This record gives sequence, C-alpha cells and structure tokens, in this order.
Amino acid sequence: MAVGGERRALAGRAVEDDLLVAIGAGVAANAMIPGRQSPLVLELPPLRLPIVRQVGAKAWHRFRAFVVTATPIMLAGSLVIGALYESGATGPLQALLTPISTGLLGLPPVAGIALAFAVLRKELALQLLLVLAVAEYGSAATSLATFMAPGQLFVFAVVTGLLVPCVATIGALTSEFGRRDALLVSGATLATALGTGAVLARILGTA
Repeated sequence: MAVGGERRALAGRAVEDDLLVAIGAGVAANAMIPGRQSPLVLELPPLRLPIVRQVGAKAWHRFRAFVVTATPIMLAGSLVIGALYESGATGPLQALLTPISTGLLGLPPVAGIALAFAVLRKELALQLLLVLAVAEYGSAATSLATFMAPGQLFVFAVVTGLLVPCVATIGALTSEFGRRDALLVSGATLATALGTGAVLARILGTA
C-alpha cells in the first residue's frame, strides 16, 4: 500500500514538473523571441440581396458535371441491384464473397453481398444489409443485433465508411482526373478499407 502510494505521488510530481518546465520554456522563449500578432483586417463588401437567377446559375454550374455523370450511373446501379436480387444471383455471389466477408472481415456471408452492392449505391449499404438479411434469415432479422455482434457491426461500419469508390464517385473521378487516376484512387481506398477491417476484426475477435 505504501509503495503504491509513493509511486502515485512520484507520478503526480513528475506531471507537475513537466508542466512547470513547459510553462517556463514557453515564457522564456517568448521573452527572447517575442511573437508578433498580425492585425486581422477584413474588407467586407456591401451587403445586397442575392438574385435568385444568378444563385441558381452558379449552383448549376458547380453541380452540373456531377449530376450529369452520376445520375445515369446511379439509376443503372439501381437496376442492376434489382435484377440480381430478383434473378436469384445473390446466392453464387454470396459464396464467391465468403472468403472476404467471413474469412477476412469476420462478417456474416450476407454482409459481403451488401458491401458488393455498396459499390453500386454506397448510401444504401445499411438498408441493403437489412433487406438481404430478411431474405436470408427471415423476418427475425429485422434488427442488425439479431445476426451481427457489436464488433461485426463496428467492422461493417468502418469498412463501409472507408469504401469510397461507389460507381457514381468513380464516374466523377474519371471525368475529373482520367481513368487511370480514378482506378488508382479506387484501388487504394478499397485496399485501405479491407485492410483496416481485417485488422479491426482480429483486434475485436470477430475473425
């Protein structure tokens, strides 16, 4: 008990000493090389009511390229998702992705299909997971907690968040930087997402 108290006292004193040294060094440095505070002067333009036509034209100019590129791809992606689901092709796809979803990430097999479909429509990854889980496990899978552990949910959320290259984003990247750079960015983010998910799955004990 006495030894533990002495160690805590020594640790507290060490923190206090470090804090005093840092403050003293800062004061001494400021005395030897005083800093200069630049005046903050902002020139404000006269305020006027915005013109709706000009605001709309400027907004369309900034978003037109993304809308023209992403909208057809997102619509086509939705059709592909519906066709795969209705044709029953999700079964072979699930078997193909099991080494990645279950072996690498420690997720249930159905989560691999949701991640694959997220490449088409990333914003629907969680909704797709629930829909596919209901189709796979029945109406009892209306909650994620019924077929996924908290660690698996965490891994799925991290991988989905890092998985930047959905089809619409790849199209926008291609139009801005070219096909080669778009593929490099997509491959790098995919490798980062899977690698991070694999490490987390081992740390959390889900794989």
